[in-house]
Amino acid sequence: MFSTRAVLIMVAACVAVDQALGACVQDESPLGHFISASISWKRLEGRKVEFQILSTWRKDFTWPKPSRQDPAGFQIKLGTQLPIVGVAYQMGPRECPSQGSSGDAFTRFDPGDGSVRSSGLTMQVTSMSTEENWLTGVTYIVHEYDDDFKALDPIWSDHYVASVLDKGTAQAYNAVPWEAKFTGCCRQYMQMGAWEGEGSFNFEVKATVDLANLDGSPRIISMPQLFLVPEEENSFQVCALPVVGMDKLVGRTNGTINVEDDDGMLAPWSWDLSEASLFAGDTIEKIEFPMVIDTDYGKDGICARVNLAVREEGKRDAITISCTLGTAMVQGDFEIITLHHPNQGAEFFTYNDPPFGCQDNVPFCRFWTSFGTPFTVYPTFQVSALEPLELRYVVGTVGRPSSCKGLDGCQTPLLSSSEGKVDYTLSPSGEDHQGLPMGMKFSPVQEQNVVELYVVFSASDANTRPGHDVTISSEQRQYADRLDGNQIVDGEVWSPTAVGGANVFVQEIEDTNFNDGFGGATVSLWKGSLITSRPDPMVTPETITEIALASASQVQMYVDEGFEKLDKNLLEQSNRGEIFLMIKRGSGPPIVDISATMVDATYHLISSTPPGLVELYVKYGDEMTFDRRIVWTPCTGDAQPVVVCGAVAYKESGHGLVQSPQSCAFLDPLPKKPPTIRPVAGPCEQGDAVGPDGSWEAMMGKTLKVCVEAVDIDNDDSTLEVNFASPSGIPTDKPGVSSSTGRITDIYGVEGPFTFLGNQPCQDQLCRGFRGIFEWTPSPYQGGWSGEVCLVGCVSTGSCPGTPGGPEKVCSTSCIKVHVPRCSWYLQNEDSFIEIAPRFHTNWLQLWYLNPGVGHPDFSLSVQQESINVGRVYLARWDDTMEGVAKRFGMSVERLIDVNADLMHVTEEEFAESERPLCIIPNSCSLSPTTSMTE
Repeated sequence: MFSTRAVLIMVAACVAVDQALGACVQDESPLGHFISASISWKRLEGRKVEFQILSTWRKDFTWPKPSRQDPAGFQIKLGTQLPIVGVAYQMGPRECPSQGSSGDAFTRFDPGDGSVRSSGLTMQVTSMSTEENWLTGVTYIVHEYDDDFKALDPIWSDHYVASVLDKGTAQAYNAVPWEAKFTGCCRQYMQMGAWEGEGSFNFEVKATVDLANLDGSPRIISMPQLFLVPEEENSFQVCALPVVGMDKLVGRTNGTINVEDDDGMLAPWSWDLSEASLFAGDTIEKIEFPMVIDTDYGKDGICARVNLAVREEGKRDAITISCTLGTAMVQGDFEIITLHHPNQGAEFFTYNDPPFGCQDNVPFCRFWTSFGTPFTVYPTFQVSALEPLELRYVVGTVGRPSSCKGLDGCQTPLLSSSEGKVDYTLSPSGEDHQGLPMGMKFSPVQEQNVVELYVVFSASDANTRPGHDVTISSEQRQYADRLDGNQIVDGEVWSPTAVGGANVFVQEIEDTNFNDGFGGATVSLWKGSLITSRPDPMVTPETITEIALASASQVQMYVDEGFEKLDKNLLEQSNRGEIFLMIKRGSGPPIVDISATMVDATYHLISSTPPGLVELYVKYGDEMTFDRRIVWTPCTGDAQPVVVCGAVAYKESGHGLVQSPQSCAFLDPLPKKPPTIRPVAGPCEQGDAVGPDGSWEAMMGKTLKVCVEAVDIDNDDSTLEVNFASPSGIPTDKPGVSSSTGRITDIYGVEGPFTFLGNQPCQDQLCRGFRGIFEWTPSPYQGGWSGEVCLVGCVSTGSCPGTPGGPEKVCSTSCIKVHVPRCSWYLQNEDSFIEIAPRFHTNWLQLWYLNPGVGHPDFSLSVQQESINVGRVYLARWDDTMEGVAKRFGMSVERLIDVNADLMHVTEEEFAESERPLCIIPNSCSLSPTTSMTE
């Protein structure tokens, strides 16, 4: 703990240093050592908070040696714990600081409650480049606050509060959060532009902490150095992710106390340029996603686009970006570099497609998919350069991926598609796909890339004993002579032209018989090369980036380094031991050709070739056009988003590193969603129209047809099923007497239940779904029925349910409101009164009487009209009972229920509760002469 006087002395000293530095004439030599930093925090428990600071510094700074370290043998490497100190200075001839091994340290951390730390701060080196002179480290600081926030600011004046005694509950307050700062001196290059001479050498990043509202802050995802092309307008993208997860975006208080209206509301995202030092008029705008799915809730503004008016080339500057989630604000301070134009009017970066494959009019790339369905994202860059390209990138995650080492989400240090210039791992197996979530791969994808290698055995005169047509190996494999380009592989004919489908061309690598002159099986290697730059990820494997030859004892060593083994002995049957071909599908430069001879200087001998064997030479792609494919199939437990921000880079003679503007992709894996299923009134020509109250009107004897649409929202390869929600599916008919028909068919009349896997037009796009017709023909026992017929649509979750042990299917239900008028029958073809009467237990004469519009009872009724009355509608009185009404009209109670299906489960007490219409079919023959129709 430092005294106030000590703190003031340090602040005054820092100001004095900054004034001196401001007088320096800047050239290409760095004066400070700070490059970039960002800060974030999360609650551990109670009021204990862990801050995380990601910072990048000049590597050749005279770093103090860690304790217990021999100064003579000290060397910075990955994992080194370095003390974080400010620039050590003494005034030189130019009144500028000179690097020394002693001097005041101005870098410090202030959590906002006065407990400033300027010593004991360390960082663990996580990424570095000696050639480019930088290193990145991570610092964790645990601090416990005395309160959830710094202070309370009354919203109303005291005289508005009812009583001073209950002021603590009646007064409304804005919570003033704690403001933590990571500050210091000095920047690698002095800030220019609008901030020159105003503290332009100092750096400062802040974070606000309100523990009453949120349990964590956002974390800004960005590369430490941002490059821009000198143009009238320029932009780059930046993103942030909540440290504690997307499921904790709801603010408990949203920054107010004793104000309930905003409690539990979604914490909004916002962005700001705290310091835009290049030119006036720089702006930042948050990116809003189209609300296409309900899970977009809370993701608007999670990324932003920074627009800078860059006109000068070859400048170094800095920019401070603020991201706020509710009451939690965090900052990142990043170095900005404007590129030199090698030729007047030349452009550095020309994209075949926008980076990450986005549309031209979309400012940001967002991809989402359901569990079990692969993401496929194509970052593509093309640049006019004479040097190979590499991808520099950082990955932001939420959750607990392996790259976070058990932490609640993280941002990786700066990584590279090949470890040539950037050190980021000590493990050979970690050089590829570094920092990506489990199962995600970052693979080259261009035409001519080799994606498969095959080992094929065959027989020849040289290894066939006299009198034998086929040789048999120790594994009892049979090999035959080549037959028109086909070979016998494990007893089956293998055709190279059929391997890999339309995406891959397969051809033999000449002179690759490893048993030539030694007997044994004839060995030949075949390669499969891409013939498209956009192969189908479901059937095409990733590009091969390394190959090696390994003895049986070396196989595990290569497997540990990320290789896979082709399980065929290249010395088959020759009794000379075992040699296997090992391949790696990494993220580095792709192999585009393999040969048994050195074709030209671009071919390289693989270093693991044992003496006396076939020599294999590989040719790598020149990477002048940079193509990669991100493939990831998220599964259970991967329900948190991932952000990848990257840029393509190369080394240019005379100007050092050249890098494109940063682009970001937001990968959003979601648990599989149930399909939507609904009745629709228009798409099916056979479908009936919906009524004004949203119900469909059926009729006894008439087939009701309702168009039904079910759409697989995820639009993947899941099985989509549509069926009735209940086993019977349709309203109950009279048991044992009548059975009405109900079914679901497709638009071609094929009856379900279905499994439909095709595409159908829906909402102006093609969706995987089903469009068909629900059909139901009410029987004579279903007049008066009103209710719902429910349909269910389901998709399979496969091996990736939303939660561990979750359901194998996710379903949604939609119900169709249906009403069947009572006392009306829809006429069938050639229906007559004589045929209809037995269906309703009456006679033709009474039906004729009920339908005075029918001229003659012997005529075909369907020619004259669509329907007839089969009874009269009677409105039951308040004192009526079912038994009394039935007796009055010569009917039994059972018969009354038969023609009024809505009475099927009604008791006499329920019947008397309200007046209701009833269908009455009087039986005049059963009426007693003394019975009055009005009794």
